[in-house]
Amino acid sequence: MENWKDKKILIAEDEIENFFLITCMLEDTEIQITHAINGKKAVELCHNEKFDIILMDIKMPVMDGYEATTEIRKFNKEIAIIAQTAYGYIREECIASGFTDYLPKPFNAEGIIKMLESYINIQ
Repeated sequence: MENWKDKKILIAEDEIENFFLITCMLEDTEIQITHAINGKKAVELCHNEKFDIILMDIKMPVMDGYEATTEIRKFNKEIAIIAQTAYGYIREECIASGFTDYLPKPFNAEGIIKMLESYINIQ
C-alpha cells in the first residue's frame, strides 16, 4: 500500500456518502484529504492551498466540475485533475475540457489508488 502522508488531495464531491466512501478507500494511504462540497468551493480552496491532485465530481451544484476545472486551469495548469462521474461515455469530453484523466463510477479502492498513483508518484 502506498504511503502518501506528505501528499494532499482535494476531493470535490457534493454527495457526502460518496466523499466518505472515497475517504475510506484512501485511508490506508495516509494522504491528507480536503473536501469541497461544490466546484466553487474547490476553486476557492485551490487559490489558497497547494494540492498534489484533485478528484473532481462532474455534476455538482453551484459550479459543476467542468466549470471548476476551467477556472482552476486559469491559474494552475500543472495539477492533475481527475474527473469522476457515473457517465461512462464522456471520457473524451472530460479530457477536452481540461481534466487530466477520468475515473468512471462506481470505482473500487484498488482502481482509485492505481489512478492516483500514476499522477502522485511522478511529482
